[in-house]
Amino acid sequence: ETDPNLLQYFRSVVDRSSWGSASKKVSTKDRRGKVPAKLMVDRVQRIENVSDVCEYLQRKQQLRLERADGLLAKVDPPPSVKFSYSAVAESEAALEEDLNEAFLFHGTTPNAVEGIVRDGFLLAFSGSNAGTAFGKGVYFAEDCLKCDEYTKEAPFGHPFAGLRPLLLSRVLLGKVVVSEERDVSSEIRSIMHRKCDSLIADRKAAVGTFREFVVFDADQVCTDYVLWYRRSF
Repeated sequence: ETDPNLLQYFRSVVDRSSWGSASKKVSTKDRRGKVPAKLMVDRVQRIENVSDVCEYLQRKQQLRLERADGLLAKVDPPPSVKFSYSAVAESEAALEEDLNEAFLFHGTTPNAVEGIVRDGFLLAFSGSNAGTAFGKGVYFAEDCLKCDEYTKEAPFGHPFAGLRPLLLSRVLLGKVVVSEERDVSSEIRSIMHRKCDSLIADRKAAVGTFREFVVFDADQVCTDYVLWYRRSF
């Protein structure tokens, strides 16, 4: 069982990320059914994949060298996920804001979690659960209600039966390109040619829904926790 104090902290992290969208019942065409009033975290699973961490740190160093020619423009506004390692009794590892490193959420299925925990994200499976509206990358959001649109409930017999998985990951955004358009082909080309490192599809500015953060290199992601939650209406 998850420590009650730890559970309360993660619940507050999730609540803060979605209080505005939940009250306004914000949703996209990917939503099936009603918008939950609240996502209630019931279990927390710590992920410690040494290989994944090493690849992430190596990519961070590489990104630091690639972008050493000048200061990166900060993401504005910065991703709104408020999480601190020190709050969960772990040694504090500060995010490197000069590389636009951020905590973000990713919604997925119970089956997919097993592979992500074991092998990290694999771009070969990108979009297998939710499509690839902005290219074949790994998609994140600062608002957990956006991620909730892509989760599935764990079936009977599963260790977390009746709950849905929400990943909390560190993401290296690096040099960001922002677009409010549906067609982001030119932005993706910039990323593929290493002119940029990630895409923010700002549908919040365009149509009042959510910002999506997309990276096209799985080594720019390191997942720290799986938050198993249930929907409350």
